[in-house]
Amino acid sequence: MKMKYISVLFASMLALSACQNESTQQNTVAPSSSDSSPSAASTKPTSGGVDFTVTNPSWQTYLVGSEFGYMPFEFSGDKGQPNGFEMELLHAVAKAGEFNVQVVNAPFNTVESTLNNGKFHMWASGLGIVPERADKMLMSEPFLDFQPAIMILDTPENQAIQKPEDLAGKTIAVNKGGLDNIAIIEGLKGKAVLSDSFYLSLKEMYVGNTVAVVGNSRIFQYYKKERADIAMRIIPIGEEKQYFGFAVKKGNTELMDKINRGLAKAKADGTLDALTKKWFE
Repeated sequence: MKMKYISVLFASMLALSACQNESTQQNTVAPSSSDSSPSAASTKPTSGGVDFTVTNPSWQTYLVGSEFGYMPFEFSGDKGQPNGFEMELLHAVAKAGEFNVQVVNAPFNTVESTLNNGKFHMWASGLGIVPERADKMLMSEPFLDFQPAIMILDTPENQAIQKPEDLAGKTIAVNKGGLDNIAIIEGLKGKAVLSDSFYLSLKEMYVGNTVAVVGNSRIFQYYKKERADIAMRIIPIGEEKQYFGFAVKKGNTELMDKINRGLAKAKADGTLDALTKKWFE
């Protein structure tokens, strides 16, 4: 009975995610080559997301790439606008750094190519600040820490699982596109169950097809917050924290200076702390 109840809850979650993705596809238009030149736009938050409208012609405008399928960082709001923690932070950073942004939904695997060919000036899409990106793009100052982690249902059957090593030989769901996470499962000597998305990986755990799911500690925090009626436990993998940042084309120090200036103000005035609490605590 409990598993049936959890399945129903997850089904509603999955339906909402599908509707958001469909809305994103219908409302997003990729920029043409003429769109890459600066124009006038700014942002203001709305209940359905962040609305990008023309407000300050004196500020330079930058096109920002983001994949709207990474809840709670970026996803499509109820009216098709970009929504989420990183979108709200981007709004605050742009205002504080005195520049405008227009955000366009785009595939995450085009980050490097679209920065290099000028289609986008910037990317905001849950980008980790890792050495592999250092030679390919310029990363901002960090704005949020995270850790690779495992999440399990907090049930009597799982009480023996207290650390990652306890999952040896057990089934662990993972998005098949997450090569780093697949490597983590192999390192734990677990049995990887591949899914086509992170949400489907969560479903595997929720309905009992796997013991655990591997992913990002911040995403797990969000789902624990949203589904407080389902007892879940997060088990960090390792002690070293990693960090998220914004990305621009390597050498574009003018835009990066504006971003870092805006980030510094968002940290100093409490905006970043407030958004972190809103989305993850």
